[in-house]
Amino acid sequence: MTDPEDPDVELVERLLVAARPVPDEAFVSHTERRLLGRSRASSSWHMVRPALAISGAFAVVVVIASLAGAGPLSTGGTEDVRARQDCTVTTVTRTQPVGTIVQGSDGEPTIVRRDGEVTRDDRRCR
Repeated sequence: MTDPEDPDVELVERLLVAARPVPDEAFVSHTERRLLGRSRASSSWHMVRPALAISGAFAVVVVIASLAGAGPLSTGGTEDVRARQDCTVTTVTRTQPVGTIVQGSDGEPTIVRRDGEVTRDDRRCR
């Protein structure tokens, strides 16, 4: 097995990285224009410009609506929005295991679980 710290291995790695094939930029541009109808540089702005225009137009509409007293950023309005609460509170009694601390014969406290009735208030909203 070869040692990665070996100077010959490092030399071979550097040579392989330096000799890595990279296509000529003119070839890449020509191939993209032939296959896609456009080059890489123009395609990125081609997609970004409409998105920026739509986002900007939407932001302008929201700001104008807010200044006019409507829309999501408006401060006007006299009525608070409150959800109607149609809730009832009922008392529910269940039988379930309940832990109790008792002192054992050796004087140490232990927890004993026994069935017992547990009463809780249960809030039900519709």
